[in-house]
Amino acid sequence: MIVFGSQIATAQYWNKSPVIREDGVMQVGRYIDFFETNEGSGNSFDYRMYVSSGYFKFFGSLEAYHLRGKSILVEHPNQIKHWDEPWKTGFFDGNNLPGSPDGLPGWFWGINMGHRHNREGYSYGGQILVRHAAQASLHFRTRFEDGEGEWLKVISNKGNQKIEGSLTLSNKLEAQEIKITSSPGADFVFEEDYNLRSLEDVSDFISTNKHLPEIPSAEEMKKNGVDLAKLNIQLLQKIEELTLYTIEQQRKIERLEIIEEDFLILKNELAEIKRFLNP
Repeated sequence: MIVFGSQIATAQYWNKSPVIREDGVMQVGRYIDFFETNEGSGNSFDYRMYVSSGYFKFFGSLEAYHLRGKSILVEHPNQIKHWDEPWKTGFFDGNNLPGSPDGLPGWFWGINMGHRHNREGYSYGGQILVRHAAQASLHFRTRFEDGEGEWLKVISNKGNQKIEGSLTLSNKLEAQEIKITSSPGADFVFEEDYNLRSLEDVSDFISTNKHLPEIPSAEEMKKNGVDLAKLNIQLLQKIEELTLYTIEQQRKIERLEIIEEDFLILKNELAEIKRFLNP
C-alpha cells in the first residue's frame, strides 16, 4: 500500500506486492488504484492509473501543472456552464451555453489556453471553438481577466460568410455578384425642388474642372480611392439628370415640330393668296 497525501493507493503487480529496487525505482505492475477514504477496496476505486496497449491511462479527472508526452488522448472533455468560465488549460464542450460566439446555439467543442498565472476569477488566455453544424465554423478569441473577449470567426471557402467591420484587400476581388445594401438611391433628382443645372452651367464646369459636377476627379480617385456605394449613387444621379435633360430636349423637339407644321400651313396659305392676287 502507498500513501499519496490524503489519499490511499494500492499497487497491483499480478497478486504481488510493490517492489522498490536498490536504485530507488518502484515496480507496481499494471495498476495503481486511488481511494478517497480508507474504506475503499478492490474495484471500488475512485481513480486508477494503468498501462494498456502502449498508453499510460488515468481513470477519473486529471489536473496537472505540467503535462508532457509524445501523444495525449482524452476520452471526455470537461463540461462547463458558460464559455467565460474555464480558466485552466484543457478541452471543453457544451450545448447551448451562454458566452458562445455571436450567441450561436448548439454544440461547441473547444480548447482553453490559460495563462500560467491564472486562478479562480483571473482568466487570461485564449480559446478556440468548433461549432457542430451542417456548415461548421471555427472561432477564436483572446480572453481577459473576467474571461470575456471578442469572438472572431475564421472565414471558410464554402457557405455564406458575414463580416462586421471593414475588409481590406491588397489585391483583386472577384465575384459573380456583389450586393450593396446601404445605398439609398438618387430619386431626389426627380423631386420638384431639385436644382437641376442648366446644360450651359454643366458645360462651363466641365471646361474648368475637366470632370462632371459631384463626381470626384481622376486625381482624387487615385489619391483617396473610390467608395463604390457613394459612386454608384453619384452615377445614378447623373443618369437621372441625363434623363431629365433628354425629356426636356424631347419637349423642345415636339414644340419645334408643331411650329414647323404651323409654318408649312402658313407657307401654303401664302402661296394660295399669291396665286389669287396674280392669276
